[in-house]
Order: sequence, then C-alpha cells, then structure tokens
Amino acid sequence: MDKIAEGDLDGTPEQPILNKNADQDDTEWADRSAYWHQQATWKPRGPKQKRKVRSPLILGGHSVRLRIDGGSLFVQNGFTHYPQKREEWRFFPGHPDLPSRIVVVDADGALTFDVLEWLATQQIPLVQINWRGEAISVAGRTGYAADPEIARAQREAQTDDARRLAICRWLVTDKIGASSDTLAQVVEVSPARERALQEIAASLREITTRPPHTVDALRGIEGRVALAYFTAWRSMPLRW
Repeated sequence: MDKIAEGDLDGTPEQPILNKNADQDDTEWADRSAYWHQQATWKPRGPKQKRKVRSPLILGGHSVRLRIDGGSLFVQNGFTHYPQKREEWRFFPGHPDLPSRIVVVDADGALTFDVLEWLATQQIPLVQINWRGEAISVAGRTGYAADPEIARAQREAQTDDARRLAICRWLVTDKIGASSDTLAQVVEVSPARERALQEIAASLREITTRPPHTVDALRGIEGRVALAYFTAWRSMPLRW
C-alpha cells in the first residue's frame, strides 16, 4: 500500500491505493517459483526412452505428504507459491522407474512408519535437507545420503590422475559453455559482454586444442573466464 490520503475537502476519507509494483512482484515471484519447481519435477521414463540411471524425486514446500495406499507409495508434493496445482505421484513396488532416492528440501509435512518400511524394502533412501543444504536426516536401509555409485567413482578418481583430470576438464568445459549461453541470452549488449564472450570462446578452444595437463592450469583458465563473466554483469541494474 503506497499511501492513504487524509481526506478530500468535504472530509470523506479517500480509498487506499494499492501498490501495483508489489502485485507485479508477487506475480513474478510465482512465475519464478513455478519455473524452478518444474526443473526439479520428477518425470517417468518415456515408452522409447532407455534410462541407465534412475532419477531422484525432489520434494519441497509446505505440507509434503507420503503414505502407503494399497501397497503403493503415494506422494503429494508441497506448495511453494500461489496459485499452484498440487503434484502427486504413485509408485509401485519393484517398478523400474522408482526414484533412486527421495530428497526433501526445506519442507514441512508428514509421513508414516509404513512409508519408512516401504522405502527400506525398495532400497530408496529418504534424505531431508535444510535451507543451508545440509543433510539433517537420512532414512533407509543403507543410512547413506550419497549415491553409492557416484561415491565409488569419486574414490576411484582420487587415485587415477588421468581420470581425475578428464572429469575436471569435462566439468569446467560444461560450466564455461553454460556461462556463454547465459551471457548471450540474459546480459544486455555491452563492450564488457563482448569481451567476456570472446574470452569464453578462446578458453574453450584452448581446452579443446591444448588440453591442460594439471588441475592448476585448468583452474587458471576457469579463473580468467570467471573474471570476464562477472565483469560483464556489472552494468546490469538490479531488477526487483
């Protein structure tokens, strides 16, 4: 509410004027929440799609619910914005598209002891994460929050220098490519943006044609890109 006038000349109070910017900000907040919510939504495998790795189910918001219904796991996601249609999933025992784990991120709600038994039987960990990104509880047969296969690959990479460097190159290359896409799509045209795009293109060519042989050299390339990338953002005003 911007302001309530004291009254006009005849002493009749004026009606309050609603803040249109606040209404617009509420709408944009809902749109942003809906976008990120959709990115994290679990989707079943298509009829012609082969999946080697099962995807996790990410839950969040207010009033998350998990319960057993007729031998199946019935999941209701929480509410993060308004208006929002509640998402629901039903998982049957032994189905190949069961989630690899269920992660509850900074949410409130309820589940039953039957759910914990069902998840343990299907070997699906239930991980609760707070708003800081810390795992505060893990339920399941293993009691282990991380994906065992990923953890095993990380341990093996620690003793294999060539493999570790290859993974680092892949991560940094993918990160630099995503930075280029973000600058081109979001940041307004400016000399700083063009210099950043040129630096990114040159760095990608360097990694491809002259791959660095040490992690420190790779970090040097990543640092140059980061400096150019964040410099390009300086001319962008804050948008509320």
